[in-house]
Amino acid sequence: MNKRLILLASLATACAVQSPPNPDDDDARAAPPSPHPDVYLPPVISRDAGLVVDQWVPPPPQPDAAPPPPVCTPNERIAKCVVCNRDGQPEVARDDAECPPIDCGDWDSYTLEDDGVTQTCWKIGHGPQAGVGRCLDVSRCRPGPDPEYCAELPPQETLRNSTACQAITGCAGDLPGAVEDAPRGTPCADGAGVCRDNGTCDEAIFEFCAPFNPAPICSRGVNSAPPIGDYCEIDISDGQNCITACTTRQSQCAAAWLGTDECGYGEATGCFTAGPHLICRCVMFD
Repeated sequence: MNKRLILLASLATACAVQSPPNPDDDDARAAPPSPHPDVYLPPVISRDAGLVVDQWVPPPPQPDAAPPPPVCTPNERIAKCVVCNRDGQPEVARDDAECPPIDCGDWDSYTLEDDGVTQTCWKIGHGPQAGVGRCLDVSRCRPGPDPEYCAELPPQETLRNSTACQAITGCAGDLPGAVEDAPRGTPCADGAGVCRDNGTCDEAIFEFCAPFNPAPICSRGVNSAPPIGDYCEIDISDGQNCITACTTRQSQCAAAWLGTDECGYGEATGCFTAGPHLICRCVMFD
């Protein structure tokens, strides 16, 4: 009798273990399907409910595609603007000897800086941009200078002048500029001198030509043709000719010019020509 009761209890227990799970039990709910149905997912047994569920695992990494086999020798020139890269594949070259030279100097410009004391001419030059070559594409060269190829260089000083008897002209746009002498007779040294023909300031002229005061003194020098001797060139505007103007100042006329303004030299004329404005070269007697 006792053996019979024990057998019935064992069967009841086995049936209870194999009974269907309660659908309201969270542990007994079926696991969601795998997001990758084409990937084999080994089954696992739920530790809590004893159910077989799917377990998703990422697919194994795929090997990188093999690079294409080399078709040329690295660094080999294949054609105009085409070279072989280090992987043995053709690519567009940066530069090529067949491409014509590009002169970035066509883009150069000049600008003048003047602070009232010193004039400085600056050149804004252009040169090849680092890392940019003359090739644009396969067998195609850059046709000429452009902003991508020609880079602006730091300004370069080309001319400097700080004297009143010289001036920088030009130095604008594509004009490089030049230093030119001021016209002779131009005041310099704050009015204490007069510019010579060679662009220097003669600060002793007023003392040298003191006998010709109060006429404006334009220049001085040595007359090499008769009459030979030291001369002073003066500006007169009293209607006389230069013969009279020099003689009344104990000197002799050697040359004369029509005056354009004070110490402004116009066309050459004769010593006997009278006019409203003249410049006379008067050679001083020994």
